[in-house]
Amino acid sequence: MERWKRGLVGTGLAFVVLFVAGFLLLGELFGGFADPDRFFVAHYANDANLARDLAGGVLLVAAGLALLLFLEQLTRHLRALGGSDVGLDAAHSSGIVAVTLLLAGAAALTTVTVALTFGLMTDDEPLTSPAVSLAPQLGYVLVMFPAMWALALAIAALVWSGWRVPGWPGWFRWLSVAAVVLLPLSAFAFMTIVLLPVWALGATVWAWRSPLGAPQHATR
Repeated sequence: MERWKRGLVGTGLAFVVLFVAGFLLLGELFGGFADPDRFFVAHYANDANLARDLAGGVLLVAAGLALLLFLEQLTRHLRALGGSDVGLDAAHSSGIVAVTLLLAGAAALTTVTVALTFGLMTDDEPLTSPAVSLAPQLGYVLVMFPAMWALALAIAALVWSGWRVPGWPGWFRWLSVAAVVLLPLSAFAFMTIVLLPVWALGATVWAWRSPLGAPQHATR
């Protein structure tokens, strides 16, 4: 397998695995969005929840960085295949914004967890204020709302720039269209976020099956 293809496939698979694992570990915290303050006070009183949330936050941060590398390589490859520079520039910029928001959301989700973990290490008093609900709910909004909109824009720009690119399969085009339409609904219809790792996996499969050589002149 060509070096460029190994990189694209590797970062794509890494993102899918890290993102899914991170969301599974953070599932209870995500599910608590808009719950009463007492849910969060009880949640953070459990040491097992702290360990799970911390691990999930680390995986979500790693997933964001893998996504950044994946989108960078994907846009470079499409540029080499003749994709529109305007669309690919927009996809690149939107991808950076999306990953920044995703990382900010992960930080907000784990702010209380990290504070409590340090508190346990230094024997400080635990947090008991209902205000502990604000940070994780901000994290939910950042991940599910602006980050998904930015990713939908990045995918839309990729679809537009690569629609007529040779080797760009029809099934992947329409999977991308579905992701563009449904990802912005993630804040209100949680399960639509599943389309993000599905789309990344689809792009990875396409890259792996692509018979084309390395994008030698894609240096931007």
